[in-house]
Parts: sequence; structure tokens; C-alpha cells
Amino acid sequence: MKMEKRIRICALASGSSGNAYYIEYGNNAILIDAGVSYNPANRLTKKPMLSMSQRAFKCGVSLDKVSAIFITHEHSDHVRGLKGFCKQHPRVKTYMTAGTARKTKPYYMPNNTVNIIECGNTITIDNFKIHCFAKPHDVLEPCSFRIEIGDTNIGVFTDIGKVTDDLKQHFSLCKVVFLESNYDDVMLANGPYPKKLRERVASDEGHLSNKQAHDLLAETLPECLELIILSHISENNNTIEKALNSFEDFKDRYTITAVKRNEVGEVFTL
Repeated sequence: MKMEKRIRICALASGSSGNAYYIEYGNNAILIDAGVSYNPANRLTKKPMLSMSQRAFKCGVSLDKVSAIFITHEHSDHVRGLKGFCKQHPRVKTYMTAGTARKTKPYYMPNNTVNIIECGNTITIDNFKIHCFAKPHDVLEPCSFRIEIGDTNIGVFTDIGKVTDDLKQHFSLCKVVFLESNYDDVMLANGPYPKKLRERVASDEGHLSNKQAHDLLAETLPECLELIILSHISENNNTIEKALNSFEDFKDRYTITAVKRNEVGEVFTL
């Protein structure tokens, strides 16, 4: 009997310590970002981080299925594990914009060829169509991705300073979204960050707040949307409870969950 192919998704890591989003269909998979080290570190740290391979093992997904990695931008929490991943899986293709390639530190870049993409491109790999579009963030040429698999669309929308028309358009097509809900306005204003850093986080090239994420949903109300996974939640300026409570008025319409910082997210089968 032939097994039906299913989509499986998981946030292997989400937050300022590292980001990696796994999307699988049958025997193929892609990653959006590779921001945690591939192998366990050789040194002990005060707060040891699980490696990419440990995270995959913990949630029961296979990194051997990954055929491509798409990088959103050059910050270390999105590229830290890229070189190590490609060393262990040399057939894996890497995609990023020219600006991201130029600004990514050399010791994070893979030894194999990097494929340059432009915002507005659609790349087809196996059964995936990956739609790339520009986003506002304080780097050279950042992008977000919507992944289309048959009639299912999955969005990975984090590290975004403000809601744009492009974001609304791609968000409206999604069945599932990893959606940034980075900070609570009051916690950020009264938190430990220095003034300059607070201003950077809340700027139009920073991150989406709980309120901004909520308002995006309120303005679009996608009919096809079923699952919202709140992501990139700040350790200092937010809590899981505050992020989820911000969406209280939508809990009867959508399934809404959140990824805890430094932890492996739940695996969802679509």
C-alpha cells in the first residue's frame, strides 16, 4: 500500500539565540535559516544550547532529507550553523540575496556555491515553491519566505520591523504561519535594554510587537489560515503568556500556539 505524503513542520529554534524552521514533504525537506550550530559545542557554557542535530533528533525529523537552506538575512542567529550544516550535507544548496551574501561573515559561509536570489523570485525545488519577498529589517537585503506545497502555503515571517503590503499579501495566502510576536510594548519600554537598543527593536527596521502581529491578523483575516505559531519571542521583553493573550479574541477562529525561546518547537503534521 502506497503511503500518502504529508507535510511536517517544526521550529527547530526560534529567538535571538538561533532560528531554524524545518518544512518537510515526503522524503524532501527545506530549512529556513540555520542559526544554531550543527554539532554540539566542545565547550561547556552557562546555558548550553542544543545543536541542530540534537534538536532534529529530539523532535524526530531527519536533516538528511534537507535539500536546500534559505537564509533570510545575515545576523548570526540566522546563519551560525550554515557552514557546519553544509559540511555535513555537501549536496545541500544554499539560497540568499546578494546583500546577505556580501554581509554574512566568512566563517559562517558554506564552502559550496551560494545561489543568489532576488526579492520577488520564486524558486522551485522538489515539490516546494519558495516565494521570496522583501521585508524591513536593519540589514542590507533581507527577505521573508512563503513556501507553497500543492495547495498548502506556509509562511515564515520573523525579524520584520513593520507590516507591509507585501507581507499582508503573502500572509493572506497561508494555511500556517510562523509569525513574529517579539515584544510587549510595556515590557520593552520598562525593560533592561538601553535606550538605543529599545529604539532599534521598536523601529520600522526592528521587530514586530505582539500588537503589530495581532493587528496584521485583524486586518487580513485569511480564510485559508488555520494555524499560527508565534515565533521569535523575546526573553527580556515578552512572555509566552503575553504573546498568546494578545490573540485572545481569535482563539475560537484559529489554532494559536507559540515557540519557547531556546526550546524545540512542536512538530505539526498538515
